[in-house]
Parts: sequence; structure tokens; C-alpha cells
Amino acid sequence: PFWRNLKFGIEAVTGAGTPVPICVSITSGSSLTRPPHDCGTIPLLSRQSLLLTGVAGGLAEAMSATVFGFAFDGAVGVLLQAARAMRVELTFIVVFGFLWMAGRHVEAGFAIKGRRGTNKKDPSGINTPATKGRRQPSTSSGDASERGGRQQTMAMTRSGFRDRTAMRTADRVPTTLMPVASIDPSLLCDPTWLVNEVVHMCRTQVQRALDTYHAAMKAGLDLRDMPQADCRNLFMALVTSAIRIGQIDEVLRLLRDLREQGPGVTGALLVSATKLCTAKQLFRECLAIYDYVSMDPDLDIEDKSVWSCLLFCAIEAGCHPRCRFFFERLKASGIPSPKDYGNMIRFASISTECELALTLLQEMRKEGASIDSVVYNTVLATCVTANRVEEASTLLSEMEAVGGVADVITYNTLAKGYAKAGCMDRCFELYEQMLAQDIKPSQVTYGILLDCCINENKVDKAAEVFARMTKEGCVMNTVLYTTLIKGFARGGKVDDAMHVYEQMR
Repeated sequence: PFWRNLKFGIEAVTGAGTPVPICVSITSGSSLTRPPHDCGTIPLLSRQSLLLTGVAGGLAEAMSATVFGFAFDGAVGVLLQAARAMRVELTFIVVFGFLWMAGRHVEAGFAIKGRRGTNKKDPSGINTPATKGRRQPSTSSGDASERGGRQQTMAMTRSGFRDRTAMRTADRVPTTLMPVASIDPSLLCDPTWLVNEVVHMCRTQVQRALDTYHAAMKAGLDLRDMPQADCRNLFMALVTSAIRIGQIDEVLRLLRDLREQGPGVTGALLVSATKLCTAKQLFRECLAIYDYVSMDPDLDIEDKSVWSCLLFCAIEAGCHPRCRFFFERLKASGIPSPKDYGNMIRFASISTECELALTLLQEMRKEGASIDSVVYNTVLATCVTANRVEEASTLLSEMEAVGGVADVITYNTLAKGYAKAGCMDRCFELYEQMLAQDIKPSQVTYGILLDCCINENKVDKAAEVFARMTKEGCVMNTVLYTTLIKGFARGGKVDDAMHVYEQMR
């Protein structure tokens, strides 16, 4: 019965079924009351009718037709099996259709939002949005309904797809911009309009803001006639924006205009420029800006942060001869900070000026500034590099008295100085002193001791150092192994050298 039902179902779907009486009701399944001679024969369901009426209509007719009888069971089975086999594809089609409809709905909402308010175009070619916060008078009931629809759209947009900040930003950004050359020259020469437009464009369109300023200067803008407050705001926005995008040549050009055609460069502008250049790591550019601004004899720099930034820029840019001048001006403007002293001590270390480093350290103690281990180690390393080992040893004693600032780097640095001077015994004394301070020796520490022993041909002492390293669990590296092998080979202990070599392998 199953295969027979299946065969009849397929024949019914493809239109190859057996002719049936037309008087059989397609809707109710009962015979009509018409005479039998009115009966004819028709195919129940053809392929063309299935396509024309649609899949849903064909299935509805097939389900409601009694004439299907057993054929309907087979057809439904085939369709269910096909649907089960294509369940993934059908699911994808349903989900894709839903997302497409949702996208169309959201797009329509954004389109309504974009038409909210009327944009007024000024002669400059920049569309100015309608003023916010002002309620426009309604002229008809249609306006009220339109506003209600817009409010609903805005609420939907804010809740699901765009936050309130992004919407305000989109309202402020002009939709179309005309070339700068098309702006009315009378507007370009209007200080109020120019300052507002340029300051606004400096937030997102720096190059257009610069082009607008240069167009205004060509149109005859007189900086001396501008109110000083507007002039300060204009150049503060232009200079800082040009620094942010790295156009230092444009910055120097702006400063030249301000100096030659305007009221001059102010200290506040220089402070902002130096701080921003330092933050952007434009060290040489910061010095170039100062060199140009300092040519103005009337400029008085009272803010010590300018000199602090210039000192740091001079060290980072390698302009070391300028550090002393900047530091003296910094001290004249106020008490230097610990970072300023640290930068100056870096300069003393680079130039190997031990006396300067010690003097700066004494000044920090006198001012009550906090001194960390980095500053102490830098001064001690400067003394060691200058072959002033005794001063370095005295500094180590002061560090131990302070407590918490002497570390393994401190002892290793001084040990290198003693090793360079050939004082092997002092190196081992530092090693014992390090252990007494509960500071764990490092690989560098043992490497210094091995070098001292080998340079003094104390192979047995080197073997003791190696045994102590192994006992304390110090991890051996290639440098330590090769140093020890070199010492054994120099002392004629080839077997010991080969033993170390095997351990290294």
C-alpha cells in the first residue's frame, strides 16, 4: 500500500493522474446533486496549475481534495522528506528574509531622521543645521503629526542603533562642502564668522581649516584689527591642530603670521605647543618652535613647564649643549621637580661629568626631593665611568644608610669599577656585603667575579666561584660557560675545561 500510495501521489503532482469525475466535489469530498450525465473527466492537478496557483495554494487544494485519497499520503511524504533534507537551506532563507526586512525598516528610519529639520545654506557653501533647542511654530496639524513620527524614529534609533552622542555629532557635520575658493571674501574677512568656522573645523577637518585661514589672509584679513580674544582662540586652534597632524612647517608659518602681522605670540600658546610636541615625541620640532618664538624680545616665558619640556626634548634629541641653559632657566622659574633633576642627571651621565651628577644629587637632598634607586644608580654609574671608584663607594654607603634604594644593579656597577681597577678582593668584599644585605646575586655578579679571577690567573678561585654558583642554583648561560672554559684553558686545566664544555652541551 505504501508504494502504491507513493506512485499515485507522484502521478497526481505531475499531472499524470487517472481522470476522475468532475462531479466529485473538490472542496467537500461529497458528490454533487447534479445528474450523472453532467459528469465529465478532468485531470485533478496539473503541473501548470501547481505553478500558477503557487505552492501554498496547490498544497491547500491537495489537502482538501478527497479525490487524492491514498495519493495524498504519498505526495505529502515526498514533500516532507524533501523539506527535511533541505532544512538548513530553508532556515537560511527564512533568516535572510527577516534580516532583509529589518534592514529595510531601519534604513527607512534613518532616512526619516536625515530629513529631520531643514538645513540652511549660508554664502560660504557650508550647510548649517537648524538651531537646536528652539521650537519652531507649527503651521498645521500635519506638522504636529510629522514631529510625532520623527520623535518615534529618534527614540527607536537611540535605543537600538546609534547613541545620543553620535547623533549630535552627525547633526553638526555638514553634509556637503563647497570649495574654499567659493566662499564669499566678505565672510572670510569677518573675524566673528572666521573664528567660529575655523575653530569648529579644527576638530575634524584640520586641512580645510588651514586652507580657510590662508584664504582669509589672501582676501585681506587684518589680524591687528581682530579682537585679541578672537585672535588667541583662532591661533590656538590652528597651531595645536597642525601639531597634532605633524605639520610643523605650517606651525612655523602660523607663528610668523602672528608675529609679523598680528599681536605676537603669547606665552599660553607657547606652553600648549611645547607640551603637545613633547607628548607627540616631536623633540626637534619643539626646539625649532622655541628657537623661532624666542626671537621675539618682548616674549617672557614664566611657566616653568616650558623649560621642563625643552630640557627633556634637548636630551631626547641629542642636543646636550642646550641642557644647561634650559635647566638654569627652569631653576629661575621655580624649583625643579624630581623628573627635571633626573633628566639633568642623565645629561651628566651622558657627558661623564661626575661632579655635576654629585652636585645635582646634593641639591635634590637639600630641596627635599624624593630620590629613587634609578637616580642613585645613574650617579653611581657616572662616577664609575669617570674612574671615581672611591666616590662611588661612598655613595653606596649613603644608599645603604637610606635603605631600600641599593639593589643588585648598584653592587654590580661598583663591582665592575673595582674589576676594571684590578681590585679583585674588593669585588669579593662587595659580594659578601651583598649577601649581608639579603640581596641575591645575579648572573652578572658571578660573571664579574669569574672575570676577576681569570684576569688575575686565579683558576682555583674561579673554580670556587663556579661551585658556589652551582650550589646556589644560579642558571648558567653561554657567557659564564665560555668565561670559565677560558680560565681553565689558560691555567692548563684542559680536563676541567672539557668537563665544563660537556656541561654546557
